[in-house]
Amino acid sequence: MIIGCDLDGTICDNLPLLIEELNNFTGQVININDIKDYDVTKVYDLTREQFTQLMQQREANIIEKSPEIAGAARYFKQLVNEHQLHIITARNQMHEFCTRRWLEKHQFPYHGLHLLNSHDKVDICKELVVDVMVEDNYHNAVQLAAAGIEVILFNAPHNLHWPWPGKRCGNWDEIYSQLLLTAKLKNHKIYCAKLPE
Repeated sequence: MIIGCDLDGTICDNLPLLIEELNNFTGQVININDIKDYDVTKVYDLTREQFTQLMQQREANIIEKSPEIAGAARYFKQLVNEHQLHIITARNQMHEFCTRRWLEKHQFPYHGLHLLNSHDKVDICKELVVDVMVEDNYHNAVQLAAAGIEVILFNAPHNLHWPWPGKRCGNWDEIYSQLLLTAKLKNHKIYCAKLPE
């Protein structure tokens, strides 16, 4: 099976540090559960230019200091031997070095790392023939699902209030179980397709 996995908010727990930086920048006191939209400029009433300026100054630091989301690396190590794992992220290519260093530090094995500088992940998922994508951005998930790509939506404060008809998971134990189930279903379909008529 070919698995695509987002990075920020899915295996890298960067949201608390991002909120800390935004609170310092704006003087506001906003908690993680107040983040009801993936686009934090709407939560903080910032212009895109202000947010871009802050990220140019602080994003590398956020990347370096962010912890792993619990269990993610452990399950990557279990999955990578039997499946292809591709990390597909909207991060800018300028952060490739510190992204690879973070993945090495936290011992994430993977077959491909794709920094798109865009939230449009449909083309790369089709190019890689991704069977299932793990994603926390609701709008990305909707776009991917509309393109016929199976999505597991990883719960986050910014997606909990959106209606999602597909699979949702709250931690990596659940994601791993769901990925194993998806693999079994795929293998069953392949087996049935090969049965003589």
